[in-house]
Amino acid sequence: MEFAEHAMGVLKTFRTTMHLLTNITIDLLNARQADSQCYFYAYHEHLPAADGTPPMVTIVGGRYIDRFEERDGEWRILKRVVTMDWNEHRPLADLGKNPQARFQAKG
Repeated sequence: MEFAEHAMGVLKTFRTTMHLLTNITIDLLNARQADSQCYFYAYHEHLPAADGTPPMVTIVGGRYIDRFEERDGEWRILKRVVTMDWNEHRPLADLGKNPQARFQAKG
């Protein structure tokens, strides 16, 4: 619950978010424990600032390195290490009134 409450507070500072998990590997250690690693990609658009500065976007790539354990027939994360491999924090691109502008050919 403590983590969920913290996460909800952080998420309220974003206009939109996206979180993708990919390339998952799982190594069974025994009948009740497994190690896992997966890559993540997180995209966060911040809410506009009260002082009128442009909204910012934060993009992060990294890995979750987990130890899972089976408890009462359910697999749960016992321990997680988050490794951030790269990140970017910059002003959000202003596409104006035409959000498809980035896909149109310029001539």
